[in-house]
Amino acid sequence: MRSAPPFCPEHLRLMENVTRHLMRIADLSRATADAVANRNEDLVRELDKHVETELGEKERALGALRQHREEHGC
Repeated sequence: MRSAPPFCPEHLRLMENVTRHLMRIADLSRATADAVANRNEDLVRELDKHVETELGEKERALGALRQHREEHGC
C-alpha cells in the first residue's frame, strides 16, 4: 500500500489558511448567536456582514487548496 506524499510547505500554508477562516467563522457564529439571544440587532447585522465576508474568504482558500492539490499532487 502506497502512503500519501508528504505535504509541501505551500500545502501546509494553504491548509492553515483554510483552518484560520473556519475558526473565524465559528467564532463569529457564536458571537452572532449571543447577539441574537441578547436582542442586539445592530450587532447581529454587523457580525452577519463579517460572517458573509469570512465565508467568501474560506471558499477562496478552499479553492486555492484544491487547485494546489490537483496541480502539485500533495
